[in-house]
Amino acid sequence: MKLLLLGSGGQLGQDLIASAGRYGIGVEAVGHAQCDIGSKDQLCAVFDSVSVDGVINAAAYTKVDQAETDTEAASRVNRDGAGLVAEQCSAKGLPLLHVSTDYVFDGEGSNPYAHDGIVCPRSVYGRTKAEGEQLVLGGHSGAAVIRTSWLFGEHGPNFLKTMVRLAFEREIIQVVSDQLGCPTWSAHLADALLSMMQKTVAGEASAQGIYHYCGAPQASWHEFALDIIGEVRRLSHPKVREVVPISTEEYPTPAERPRYSVLDCSRIEDEFGIQQGDWRLGVKTVVAQELRKRN
Repeated sequence: MKLLLLGSGGQLGQDLIASAGRYGIGVEAVGHAQCDIGSKDQLCAVFDSVSVDGVINAAAYTKVDQAETDTEAASRVNRDGAGLVAEQCSAKGLPLLHVSTDYVFDGEGSNPYAHDGIVCPRSVYGRTKAEGEQLVLGGHSGAAVIRTSWLFGEHGPNFLKTMVRLAFEREIIQVVSDQLGCPTWSAHLADALLSMMQKTVAGEASAQGIYHYCGAPQASWHEFALDIIGEVRRLSHPKVREVVPISTEEYPTPAERPRYSVLDCSRIEDEFGIQQGDWRLGVKTVVAQELRKRN
């Protein structure tokens, strides 16, 4: 089988390409340079030029703080582009897996958010992703939205890479400790998406509606940072002496983050047998990769 991958140049996209062969899946990889998904003409040209069995949309505007002022660009990709992709998939009868985010929730909860939980985003990024979800599900009955959270991996900028860099630049690093969520290794998410697509195309299961997939166990950003720095110390000799917990109020950002965005991943396990991966394995792997780059 073969899939069309939109957003192939991103963090998740590159992991999907790297892992597809293990599932016997060929990939038509399309990045932003080849196609602006906010352009109907460009999307039509791509869909008309390929012969595939399914589509994964990993394209997104993910600059959370910048989106607060760059609303038009965020909406073009996260809302309009998502809807146009669903429209094309519906017209050609192709299953679609669309990647979304925990930022669609307001963060006021205290129990893991179910896939059918009430959406109430607090940021432009979260709002545009929520609007994109609605267009995807409303525009194609063969579409599924997979929400994830706190993504990190080998490719692209992310929190883990920032912590590794700061470990060699600063003696003290301050990290927010009152926001709770689930770090997710992008390689684990790639495996989940490829497994879903493989089983959907084979008719073994049907991906429709909303699913959650994230890493386990839950953690605060500070706990996530401690694990990263601990691994850096195990393998190297960084400058950092202390990772200090601070409050959200002590680290203001243009976009409001959910205080609590732990996701309930029971539906994807029940329907596809996909279990949450331990993000700490990802930390060990990616930290080692980052340290090799420094040497």
